[in-house]
Amino acid sequence: MTTLTIQIEETEKEFLKKVLRKLNVKILDESDHIPNKLTQKTIDDARKGKGLAEPITNIKEFMGSI
Repeated sequence: MTTLTIQIEETEKEFLKKVLRKLNVKILDESDHIPNKLTQKTIDDARKGKGLAEPITNIKEFMGSI
């Protein structure tokens, strides 16, 4: 699957959406990017430090330690 991001003027947004729907293109809104339950649990566990020596407070330091 390919994801395409298109930046357009706000005035053209509805027109483009109509055209894309006619072509059976699936349009995702910002609200469609909510993490699923497993991803959210993993994020919460990482913030709490579950399975780690201590909670993650700085993502750059954490990524550097891997």
